[in-house]
Amino acid sequence: MTGGFARAQRLWEIGEQIAASIRTPGFRGCAFLNAAAEYPDAGHPVHEAVLAHRAWFLKAVTDLIAQTHETAPEGAGRHFVMLRDGVMAAGCLGDPIEAGETFLRGINGLLRVHAIKEGVRPGAG
Repeated sequence: MTGGFARAQRLWEIGEQIAASIRTPGFRGCAFLNAAAEYPDAGHPVHEAVLAHRAWFLKAVTDLIAQTHETAPEGAGRHFVMLRDGVMAAGCLGDPIEAGETFLRGINGLLRVHAIKEGVRPGAG
């Protein structure tokens, strides 16, 4: 398994964990996104904590993408986080199984686009 594929696999596993989390009983969306909606003032400590968590998650995802030899990982990282934000809302507003499957298709597409750019194909290891 190449290093790039291993990192892509880790991103896929993060996606699977997110999809699984929205299927838990009583899921009400992302606690951080909900807190940001409740505390919209950018100077409020709760809002600042939400932004700090978001920056941490974006950096973690972007760093993994960069390790797949992606030449422009920032956009791909933002794309991953945007997909995550969407599934967190969709998971509590509609069918969480369908939302999770759609999210994973989006992650698969994102990983395929970036893997193909660098010649790393899932299953090639």
